[in-house]
Amino acid sequence: MEPKIISQSPISMAEAKLEIERIRKRGEEPTIRISKMEDYLNSFSVLAESMVKAVIDAIRKLDVPRLRDEHIIKIVDLMPRSVDELNPQA
Repeated sequence: MEPKIISQSPISMAEAKLEIERIRKRGEEPTIRISKMEDYLNSFSVLAESMVKAVIDAIRKLDVPRLRDEHIIKIVDLMPRSVDELNPQA
């Protein structure tokens, strides 16, 4: 039987790392997919989870009309240093 998706919400790389840690603490053997994801996250994750929440809150307070949660999470994951890095097509 296929698993049923009840809801979806974007999470940051820092939050994904925490989920992997929770899986490991339960004593479950991680799958190959989880191990590869963990390697990726360790290579590219920039901020700690506590900082991620602060940055997300700060971006939400800007109240940009078309900026959805998916966009905010990607901004936090990429941590652009300039507007050009944020919008390279401009």
